[in-house]
Amino acid sequence: MNRLLNFLKQIIYFLAGVLTAYTSFYNTILSILMFIAFMLYELDEDWHIRDQAYRDILVYAIGLYMCVFVHILIKP
Repeated sequence: MNRLLNFLKQIIYFLAGVLTAYTSFYNTILSILMFIAFMLYELDEDWHIRDQAYRDILVYAIGLYMCVFVHILIKP
């Protein structure tokens, strides 16, 4: 059960990265706020419970990069 919850958490972080990147195409300020909020949350969580937040940040970053990559590929 713990593996399933961890997998679902990673999917949510990936989608959060995709959403942040997608938002940046239409509203830069909102995207920056979303990025800052996510980073503050992860760094605070790592500081308090030492849960190796770098893994969550990596999955978030992959979502960001994948969204931008797809956007570049499909943009005429």
